[in-house]
Amino acid sequence: IQPAWLKHEKQVLRFYGYFQEAVTERPDENSRKRHIVIMFCMEDGTLQISEPKIENSGIPQGQFLKRQRVPREDGKGFIGPDDFRVGCEITVFGRTYFIVGADRFTRWFYEENGIELGDDEQVPVDNWSKSYKLAKLAERGSLPASTSAVEQKVIGKYTMGAPPVDKKLTQFLLNDRKVLRFKGYWDDHTLYGGRVYFNIHYYLADNTVEFNEAKVRNSGRAVFPGFMKRGPLFKKNTPKCVPGLLTSESGRYMPEDFLVGDSIEMWGRKIVLIECDDFTQKFYREYLGIDQKSMTIDVSEKPVTHTKLMPPPHNGIGKEEDSLISCKMIMPKAPKVDLEKLMVMTGEVLRFECKMMNGNPDDSMRTLVIAYYPHDDEVAVFEIPVRNSGHWVGKFAER
Repeated sequence: IQPAWLKHEKQVLRFYGYFQEAVTERPDENSRKRHIVIMFCMEDGTLQISEPKIENSGIPQGQFLKRQRVPREDGKGFIGPDDFRVGCEITVFGRTYFIVGADRFTRWFYEENGIELGDDEQVPVDNWSKSYKLAKLAERGSLPASTSAVEQKVIGKYTMGAPPVDKKLTQFLLNDRKVLRFKGYWDDHTLYGGRVYFNIHYYLADNTVEFNEAKVRNSGRAVFPGFMKRGPLFKKNTPKCVPGLLTSESGRYMPEDFLVGDSIEMWGRKIVLIECDDFTQKFYREYLGIDQKSMTIDVSEKPVTHTKLMPPPHNGIGKEEDSLISCKMIMPKAPKVDLEKLMVMTGEVLRFECKMMNGNPDDSMRTLVIAYYPHDDEVAVFEIPVRNSGHWVGKFAER
């Protein structure tokens, strides 16, 4: 049997990991992830830890732990190959390291011995690493050119006599004053929110969009028509790290994205398109082969029907007209009188003689007179006296 120093001569297991260190003197971060390389020498079972040097990091880097045998945390022997696994933690002299990967030889060695090492994991990036990489890119000039720099370059070409070939200029000359007009709505689900209607204008000259709030009567909202001023509308909004930085044109909304019946995203708001005007319908039919008119959504509200309340029946006190007026007005007024009818018909009375037919033999001999007064359409009933009838005669029903 060969000894370990001869069998595993110059064989090193290399692992990649990091440990977290607290930062107390910076306002933009509270901890930092420091990357390390762990090398286990198999010929003598020694361990060495080093940290890759980063320029202008402000901390001493390089050799982190000299090559030596390291005892386990529990004190039972020394750290060996069985203590290393990708995705696990290992403690060396009170400091805990998290292993995220290994090199090809290390993986081959573990596979030959039938040990599953685990898949590589992604190393988390702290705020300092992000700002450091951005600063380095700015130093090398690898950041995209700003809008002013691109414009100065184009002006320089024109000054040297280059022909003004510009796609945006050509698009502007061909599509100036051509606007696609849509109508849409947004359901505001916040407190005291509601449905907000918009007039959407898409300018073909420069692919910009404008949202104007449609005025709705008695909506309770302030009359500010401009909801979003004219500008590019992106499907996904991302912040710019440098002011004036050029953005990609691929993420903007184009005419083929505006389809009646579908929805678009406007700064986190879902806008549903319900209809478009005649010019927009003609544009989509000729250039895109889409019939927008057939996809129109009807959002008109159904007419409100109120149940008619009938007045309560007359209780017999006073005149019925007076009681009806009190149901229609808070401050009742006397009912209006037909003066012409009153002047012409006053003094005229229509009298009709009748008998009481209620099946009672005692009432069969009673004779009544019904008087009708046409000037106010009122009726009175009188009973004609009959000798020895036993009934009170005179007024039978009040006028």
